[in-house]
Amino acid sequence: MATIDLDLAARLMMVVRDGLQVQWLLDPTLEMPPAYGDFFQHYFGRFTEVGWSGS
Repeated sequence: MATIDLDLAARLMMVVRDGLQVQWLLDPTLEMPPAYGDFFQHYFGRFTEVGWSGS
């Protein structure tokens, strides 16, 4: 069963969010929610595939 390092996951989420904010400052047409959703699905999606429900 896959496990998740919650401290690492939290840091990655903040880094990705901050990076997307910088990209948005450079290009205001960037759609941040879909971009963040893509990261979230790719990173956490592998856990849902093996049964991690997040609860």
